Formats: sequence, structure tokens, C-alpha cells
Amino acid sequence: MPSGQTEPVFIKQNLNLASSISKNKRIILYITSFLIALHNTPAVFINSSMVEQFVGDKYVGYIFAISSLLSLILLSKIKNFLNKIGNYKTFATALVVNFICLSITSLSLFVEHHYYGPIFVSAYIIGHMARIAMIFCMDVFLENASQDKDTGGIRGILLTSINLSFIIGPLLASSMITSTKDAGVVYIWGLTLLIPIYLIIKRNFSNYIDSNYTKNDISEMVFKIFRNKDIYNVCRTNFTLAFFYSWMIIYTPIYLRTIFALSEVAMIIGFGLLPFILLQIPLGKIADKILGEKEIMTAGFIIAGISTSLISFINSDSMLVWIAIIFMTRVGASMIEVMNETYLFKKVNDSDIDILSAYRSIEGLAYIGGPILASLLLIFIDIKFIFLVLAIIVIHGIKFSLRITDTK
Repeated sequence: MPSGQTEPVFIKQNLNLASSISKNKRIILYITSFLIALHNTPAVFINSSMVEQFVGDKYVGYIFAISSLLSLILLSKIKNFLNKIGNYKTFATALVVNFICLSITSLSLFVEHHYYGPIFVSAYIIGHMARIAMIFCMDVFLENASQDKDTGGIRGILLTSINLSFIIGPLLASSMITSTKDAGVVYIWGLTLLIPIYLIIKRNFSNYIDSNYTKNDISEMVFKIFRNKDIYNVCRTNFTLAFFYSWMIIYTPIYLRTIFALSEVAMIIGFGLLPFILLQIPLGKIADKILGEKEIMTAGFIIAGISTSLISFINSDSMLVWIAIIFMTRVGASMIEVMNETYLFKKVNDSDIDILSAYRSIEGLAYIGGPILASLLLIFIDIKFIFLVLAIIVIHGIKFSLRITDTK
């Protein structure tokens, strides 16, 4: 065959090989993302109860706000770590810090002295920062192995793998603990799972070739986002969703504990999170091939807002009723979440560290402002009515979702 005909075949074979390698890397990242989430999810809905016993329910929000503020500062500086030591070493460093912090928090099984309170809270805050850094590095790995035309499906699979752990985690917690006295077991679980996570990443990404990460100061980053109205509005929808999570993660367990035992609360939350598993892969593929992100995202805000408002008015002590309510709030949230991720990652690539860090930092801002506002509201209103306030805030997110331009 003439050389002119063999060259396109050679190029096609190389493209197919590159595509196959990227697909294998994505599968590894899906599995690792699931494990990273699973190392933490048994503790996610226990943390607020653990912190509460040291600082009281009116100050829990401030502790979560502080951890989010420090995480926000870390994300604003993480580009410096990536440029100096690379994404792999940044991930490995964060993992080691996380391991140390989980070792300290697990001591709650054995230490009851009141001096342990500040140590526990400090370890929780630093560990939270380390986990945020790990998640950010995973975003960079995955974006490097992704193509825009498949972004909806890729982000849908990623989010489903992560959110599967949010169902398994609370169910594991409900089987492992009965009260805050033995809650340290979930932290032992977490630090144990970090070992295979490290080994997987080391085996597959220790030779990762970093992109040329752009260097912009904060003012340039803000200007870049404001100049692109679509990025600006998806950041606002992301802020609204993160604000929703900041209240639901902290105050839903605290409120439900006035009705149910801690193990029952974990079970309610676990089953209530099923929409994240059932919906996000098909929704991502629908956004790639059929509908645009705007329509699905807007419907999500409506469903999440209405169902969240019901929490303020339901007085049932039936677990099935509460599973149904939590389930519907997460139907809406899962729709918003997968569309946020799909839309953003169709607009950026792995070199856009400034936009990625800003997007994740916005989540941090919500986790700062949300708990502080809730803590102030609790001075004046009963805890059950903060969910009505939250519903109004969520419904307001429709204003931002309607302003984005569909990618399809």
C-alpha cells in the first residue's frame, strides 16, 4: 500500500490507542474517587454531632464555617503547589495530612477528657482542608483524561461513583455506631481506606505529566469569570447548591436526632440519597445528546426547593416519610449537581486551574456563609424553620440557571 494511504491509518491507530489509555485512566479515577468519598462518607453525617458535643449546637456552624474559610484560602493557593511539585505530589501530601488528622479524631474512642475537644476540632478542620485538596487534584487528573463531547457522561459516572459512597457510608455508620461514644470507629475506617487509595494513585499517576497551569492573580481570575457570563452564572448555581448542602449536611442530622436515634438518622439519610445513584449517569448522557443543561438544572431547583420546604411542616415520626422527603430533596440536588459539573467541564480544560479553583472556592464560600447565617437564624427561630428559609434560597437559584446558554 502506498505511504500516502498508510499514514492516516497509523494516525487513526494512535488516536484509538490514546483514547483507550484515557478510558482506562478514567476507570481508575472513577474507582479511586469512589474510595476517596467512601473513606469520608460514614463520618459526614456524624461530624456535626461529634463537634456539637464539644462546642454546643449553636456554635457548630461556626466550626464548619472556619474549616470552609481555611479550605477556601488553600484553594486560592493550590496553584502554587501544582506549579512547584505537581498534581501527583500535591495529592500525596494532602493524603498524608488527612491520614494524620483521622488518626487524631479516631482517638475519641479512647479519650473523654475535656482537653481533647480543641484537639479533635483542630484535627477535623485540618483534615477537611486536606480532603478538599485531594478532591481538587482528582478533578485535574480527570479533566486531563476527558473529551468535551463526552463530558456529561463522564461527569455523570464520576458523580454516581462518588454518590454511591454517600449511600453506603451512612448505612455503614448505622451498623458501626449507636452513639457519639463509639463514633471514632468511622474515623478508623477512613484512615484505613486511605492506604489502598494511595497505592492506586501511586501505581497509576506517579509519572503524571502536568499541564502548564496558568498563573493569574485573584483580580484577574475574578475578571475572567465575570467576563464569561455562562461561567459566572454556573458559579452562582454552584454556590446555591453548595449553600443547600451546607445546611442539609449540618442541620438535617441534628434536627432528625430530635425524632430518631443516631443509627436511624444514618439509615434515613442513606436511603434518601439514592437519587444520586439512579439519576446522574442518565441525566449526564441526556445533557450530551438530547436536552440542554439549563432545562434539567431549572427543574432540579424547583424540586429541591419545594421538597426542602416540607421539612418545616412535617411532624411525622415515620422513617418512611422522612426517607421520602430526603429522597425528593436529593432528586432536585442531583439534577443541579450533574448539570453544574457537566456545564463547567465542557467550558474548561485541565490548564484552567484558576477557573477550577474559583469554582471549588465558591463552594467554600457557601460553606462559610451558610453555617454562619443558620447560626444567626437559630437565635430567633426554631431549627425546623431554617429549612423553609433554605427552600426560598434554593428556589432563587432558578434565576441563575435560566441565564446560562445551553452547550447543545
